[in-house]
Amino acid sequence: MGIITVLPEVNQAVSATSSSYVYFWLTRYIACMGMDMAQSTIKVANVTGNLQVTPFVQFAEVRPDKPRAPGGIPSVTPTVISTNSENIVPASDYAIAAAAAGNTYARFGVGCKVSSGSFGNADVAFQLSFLQLGMLLTPWSGHLVATSTTTIFIPIAAWMPALNVKAFEATIVISDITGLCAVDLVYRTAAKSTEDPDAWSAGILTAALTANGETNSGERTVSLTGKMWVQPGLMYKLTSGTTPGQVDINVLLGVRQAA
Repeated sequence: MGIITVLPEVNQAVSATSSSYVYFWLTRYIACMGMDMAQSTIKVANVTGNLQVTPFVQFAEVRPDKPRAPGGIPSVTPTVISTNSENIVPASDYAIAAAAAGNTYARFGVGCKVSSGSFGNADVAFQLSFLQLGMLLTPWSGHLVATSTTTIFIPIAAWMPALNVKAFEATIVISDITGLCAVDLVYRTAAKSTEDPDAWSAGILTAALTANGETNSGERTVSLTGKMWVQPGLMYKLTSGTTPGQVDINVLLGVRQAA
């Protein structure tokens, strides 16, 4: 079913002096793993001049201090505001899942520009509601040491019910890697009891991680038919040779539920 969240209404004085958008971010960064639908209201008062106002969203793949460029909400025609008004934007729910895929955080607000003339301002009240089909798990960090090409598996979260779990999505930060060490995201299942688990899966990332960097895995679908329990984990090993390799790793894991 997911969780529907309604954020408090935020009031903001806005202004613009050109045909280029000025952005006013009116929500905090929200974890967007599993974010499925969104809708907003924009109330405008004390208008002077002609403002063109439209809702915008900004995503961050891994960290909020490294966001992507702002993007307009598809299929929403910018609303030219020249009188006080109240708007629900978009008129129907905005399916945000595709846009949010591969990102960890999102924030919402409005972009304002002058549709005619040289200046416009207004008082804007913005409120957002969204449906989230998922949750974030407790962050995990560790120091891994590989000494051979034999794969080592470690859990990074507790066992959880497999019911309605569709995919995992991980934000992974790797640092101080040495040697030929490779890391991948995995999971294991249990049909009846966690004391009798199945074997760990093969790696589910697009490719194993072998260098320092930050990445968002995107949603990685898991197969849980006939299973009661599931547990995410990591696998690591040397890709070749016997010279020990090591890596510091931080993982923020999200669980995506089926609609």
